[in-house]
Amino acid sequence: MKQLLKDLKSVSKTLKQLARKTDLIMTKLEKMDASKSSKSVAVSRTGKASRKGSGKGEKQRKESAGISATQRILDIISGSKGGAETALLMERTGLKDNNIRAVLSRLSKQGKILRVGRGHYVKA
Repeated sequence: MKQLLKDLKSVSKTLKQLARKTDLIMTKLEKMDASKSSKSVAVSRTGKASRKGSGKGEKQRKESAGISATQRILDIISGSKGGAETALLMERTGLKDNNIRAVLSRLSKQGKILRVGRGHYVKA
């Protein structure tokens, strides 16, 4: 019986890891697809080609207009089944590592999130 419980815990842990990896892959694929569809080349009056809608920064600025970084991060963590890792938060918000860590620290002190592993957070 003890061995069965141990095996079930092991399988559960492996499935959670696979789910996290799948979420990261899906995020990367969506990001790649969005950047391909949003990039277009326009010719200016001077005849030089320029890129419009680089995708990453412009899209994130439009999505995050009027929402604080703290709220965006809390929304991402709340919306993810198994929580979120700092790498995912950096991808989705466009913020730098040190900014993400400052917000995570603040949210943790406020009791809104819990650290469940190295760089992995869930909603409290």
